Amino acid sequence: MLQCPKCESARVHRSRTRSAWERWRREITGKSPFRCQRCGWRGWKADLGPLFTKEEIEAANRALTGNGPDEEIPMPPRREPRPDPDLTTRDARRPPVEIDITALDERFSKSS
Repeated sequence: MLQCPKCESARVHRSRTRSAWERWRREITGKSPFRCQRCGWRGWKADLGPLFTKEEIEAANRALTGNGPDEEIPMPPRREPRPDPDLTTRDARRPPVEIDITALDERFSKSS
C-alpha cells in the first residue's frame, strides 16, 4: 500500500490481526491489514484485481483459442450418450413384474 486512503500519507505499514475473523481472512486471502501512522486509519488494502494490458489479454485469448481476437471460440460437437450394455442385458433377462392393484386396494381398505 502506497498511500493512506483517508489522509493520503505515505506513512502506512502492515498491522497485526486483532481477531479470529481477521486471522481467518488473512489466511484465506493472503492479505494483511494496514495502519496509517499519521491519522490512525486501519483497514485492508483495496483489491484491484489482476492488472493486464489489452495486448496481454488478446495474446492470452489467441493462445487459448488459436483464433484472432474477434473470432468466436469454437464449441466441440455434441455427442449423444451411448446406452449402457449392462443395463440393457440385465433388463432383458429380468421378466416384467405385474402387480395386482385390486388386491392392494382391498388389503389397505380393510385396515382403515
